[in-house]
Amino acid sequence: TAGTKYSYKIYAYGKDGFDGSTVKSVASSVKSMVRLNTPAITSVTNASSSMTVKLVKNSTIDGYIIMRSKKGADFEEIATVSASKAVSYADKTSLTNGADYTYKVYAYRELDGKTYKSAASAEKTLVRLSRPSELSLVSDAAGELDVFWKANSKADGYQIIYSTDADFSEYSTITASGASRNVQFIFGLKKGKNYYVKIRAYKKFGGKTIVGWSTESNMTIDDFIMENYNPIKPQLKMDIGI
Repeated sequence: TAGTKYSYKIYAYGKDGFDGSTVKSVASSVKSMVRLNTPAITSVTNASSSMTVKLVKNSTIDGYIIMRSKKGADFEEIATVSASKAVSYADKTSLTNGADYTYKVYAYRELDGKTYKSAASAEKTLVRLSRPSELSLVSDAAGELDVFWKANSKADGYQIIYSTDADFSEYSTITASGASRNVQFIFGLKKGKNYYVKIRAYKKFGGKTIVGWSTESNMTIDDFIMENYNPIKPQLKMDIGI
């Protein structure tokens, strides 16, 4: 039964050489263990300032011990998480953009002044990919919206989504490849419409695409004429109070 403490002792036994009866030794010392099911990590994701480790809720334990390895180094304990709280952990400890981190966890329970630990969970690995920053928008009368951001040198590219719905219930997607890419032009938008934009960097790792959304921005497609327009030097664009 998970969460229950079990104690064990053993005897050696053999046959009495005189009469053939079974005899046994003095008992061994007693060893105890709490039955703890092996825990599981449901996901590891990139958040704005952390990597979030989500765990399975378990009422038979006191908490989790979080272990982390950076780029194949030895695992180190970085935190304990109480099972009475939300079953997730935000790792903010010395994260490096572009580095891969591997996590595993142990379940634990404390009984009679001793801490008992389960077997380790399966490991999960993720690349730390910082979210794109300094997202800004510029619009013009021709139905064009220009999206600018600060490039992430560790990314493989970027994905931009835009929508007229603030909740992005419906949206269009554009992929911009290349780590140094920092601008995307969107054409054919409706004059006077308010558009919401989000961008995320992506990286291919272990057959998966690692991503992280930026905060969103929004802007109306305006009807003014821009002067000194230079898409290579966005600082020359008209300041419209983003």
